[in-house]
Amino acid sequence: LELFNFSLVETEIVRRTEKRVGLTKNISHEPIHLDIYSARFPDLQFVDLPGFTKTPVVGQDDDIEDQILEINLKYMKDENTTILAIHDATQDIGVSEALKQALCHQVDPEGKRTIGVLTKLDLLQTVADKRRVAKILNNKTKPLKLGFMGVINTTRENYHDKNEEQKKINESNLFWSKKEEDLNIKIGIEHLRTFITSTLASKLSQVMPSWKQLCMKDQQKIGKELKELNSCEDDIEYEDLIAKFVEQSIENMKVNIQGLDVCVDTHQISTGATINESIKQGVKKASKDARESHSVFDFLQILKMSIRNAHGIRDHV
Repeated sequence: LELFNFSLVETEIVRRTEKRVGLTKNISHEPIHLDIYSARFPDLQFVDLPGFTKTPVVGQDDDIEDQILEINLKYMKDENTTILAIHDATQDIGVSEALKQALCHQVDPEGKRTIGVLTKLDLLQTVADKRRVAKILNNKTKPLKLGFMGVINTTRENYHDKNEEQKKINESNLFWSKKEEDLNIKIGIEHLRTFITSTLASKLSQVMPSWKQLCMKDQQKIGKELKELNSCEDDIEYEDLIAKFVEQSIENMKVNIQGLDVCVDTHQISTGATINESIKQGVKKASKDARESHSVFDFLQILKMSIRNAHGIRDHV
């Protein structure tokens, strides 16, 4: 499905969400995949996970906390994943469930791949709150290797009412004194996007050598298997090799189905034996159904005719 209007995209996401969970506030293990193509966007892959919760509300299952934890941890445990731990800037950082789960011993205990993201900076009112958030952004309250970034949440209407230049000015200059001007590079969607892109680029440069080594090991393993099959000649065509493997597989299937293998399996039922049993059971059921709907004489006549036609030009035993 191709869409060119984000309002229609939003509607489609809502439709697919309701298809999975109805009108409840539950969650689904089945993901919704969305690809955004634009020359303005960096090549990134995001997984938008449900926010952690402690108490189920009306329309949620009683074990919603465990369901969310199961889904989120599946992605968060991946060592190649960079975690964005989202936290409301108006709330104490000590109660952040996202940071608690991200930094637990089975996910990222040293905080090497977690970025803290503070939202709702525009709702900070008092000087004390601003100083508290400034300390967090300076990575002094809950230190993370990748640190913290801040963003300002705006509605779609507000975003379109202001041009992008003015939005950046608002994000950069509304909240901090001159002593805290260095925090400007940590505030705003554009800064966050740039930081995530550079972080992933750095991550790729670190893991590429290990990925290359794994690919080489797989190549050596496949080469060894081909050599064992006597099919590793340098001048062989890959199409011919594939055709040869397909033909060999077909022959193996025929032997298995017809029960002609000289090495009889004593541990499990073969495919041929399974098909044979299915045919017998089907014949029994069809015979029973026929006897219930026909007289004995009619049934015998139908059975004789079927047997004669089944043998064709061959004589039956």
